[in-house]
Amino acid sequence: QSIARALADQGRAIRIPNHMVARIGKVRKAENALAMSLGREPTLEELCSALPEFDREDIASILKIPDSVASLDAPVGQDPDGADLLSFQTGDDDPSSLVEQEERKQEIQKALSCLSDRERLLISYLYGLDGKEEIDMAELGRRFHLSRERIRQIRVSALSKMKKALSGEEEA
Repeated sequence: QSIARALADQGRAIRIPNHMVARIGKVRKAENALAMSLGREPTLEELCSALPEFDREDIASILKIPDSVASLDAPVGQDPDGADLLSFQTGDDDPSSLVEQEERKQEIQKALSCLSDRERLLISYLYGLDGKEEIDMAELGRRFHLSRERIRQIRVSALSKMKKALSGEEEA
C-alpha cells in the first residue's frame, strides 16, 4: 500500500492527487476490461453503464488525461535528430519584442553611420549585418587583401567609434 501511494505521489511528472489516481485507475481498468470483452475500444456510454458510480462528465474528462507527458526536448516528427518542440517557439509574436528589435536595428544603423565605408562594410561582414553572411576575420582578410591582425584593429577602432556614438546619443 505504501509503495502504491509513493508511486501515485512521485511516479508522474505532474502530480495528481491520490483520490484522482484511484478514480483514473478504475476508469482505465474498466476501459481495458471492456476493450478485451468487446474486441474494440468501448464507447463513452458503455463505460458509463459499466461504472454507474461515475458521472458521464467525469469519465469523459478522465479519458482525456494522457498516460504520459511529452518532453519539450523530444524530437518532433519522424527524424530522431530533428528539431525539438522548443525550437518551434519563436517569441517574435509579442508586439513589444518586435518594437524592441526594431529599435535595436535603428540604433545599430545610427552607430554604423559614424563609420567610414570600409569600416561599415567590415563590421557588417563580421557580425552578419544588413543581410550579409557572417565571415570570420581570417576570411575577411583574404577577401580585402589585409592581414587578420589589421582586420582586428579596424574592428576594435570601429566598435569604439560606434560605442562613443551610442553613448553620446544616450547622454543628450
